[in-house]
Amino acid sequence: MTKYELLKLMDDDDVQHKILSIIREDDKIFEDAQQTRNKIIGYKESVQNYEHQLKEARNEIFKLRNSLSKAEQHAKNLQSELEDLKYEYQQSKRQVAELNKIYQNDLAAWREDNRQLERDKESLKETLQKLREESAQRFGRGWELFQEYQKVSTHARQILKAGVFTRDNDFMSFICGGAQTSSLETLWDVLKECMMNERRQDVEILWNIFEYCIELVNSSKAQASYSILTVNEGDRFDSDYHTEGPNSKAQGNISKIYLQGYRNNYNGRIIKKSIVQVN
Repeated sequence: MTKYELLKLMDDDDVQHKILSIIREDDKIFEDAQQTRNKIIGYKESVQNYEHQLKEARNEIFKLRNSLSKAEQHAKNLQSELEDLKYEYQQSKRQVAELNKIYQNDLAAWREDNRQLERDKESLKETLQKLREESAQRFGRGWELFQEYQKVSTHARQILKAGVFTRDNDFMSFICGGAQTSSLETLWDVLKECMMNERRQDVEILWNIFEYCIELVNSSKAQASYSILTVNEGDRFDSDYHTEGPNSKAQGNISKIYLQGYRNNYNGRIIKKSIVQVN
């Protein structure tokens, strides 16, 4: 068939109708194919999405496995720490029991010590009361002598102010100065000077103060350090204990005592001999 014949056939209505029918059928096939292709493309995209999600899920699973592994290791560490803490707790419990036992013993000892302290406290109260009474008596006598000292001559007080009673108008200075060992010899020498110059009032007052000062010095020692020599009229003169006063002989019996001496009780040394008159 030539092309002219074919073209002529194309003018036929039936042929045209048949061709149109074929074209329409092909269009449907094409449309179906296109839809199928689109579905395949969609499936591929879905598969790719699923593959991507699967990959992410695998990564998450890997991460979770790592986290689980770390958690398991951390749990093991915590278990080990728990065991250590249990051991330390048991050790601490034993130590607390031991400390409690020591505390109970110490508490009992403390209570006993406290009772002893209470007994000592009562004893100290009694001792303090006695000391107060003694002090009141002693310093009461000291105050009287301090008042009497104000009557001593200016000359004697000037000498004593240099080495004994540095502030002769102050009672505490009077007591503190009189309680010094070094004050005794100075005070006795002033007594001797007053006796030799016949200042009778000075001698009487200063002798009472001298006796009081010896008491003060002795009270600060464990035992009496100094004592006044005993001498009586009629005793035989002894140059080891006595020295001649005005108008006195060198031998015989003592007829008058001008001034008693004193000694150191520790070594027995006579510090000042008694001044006497021998007939």
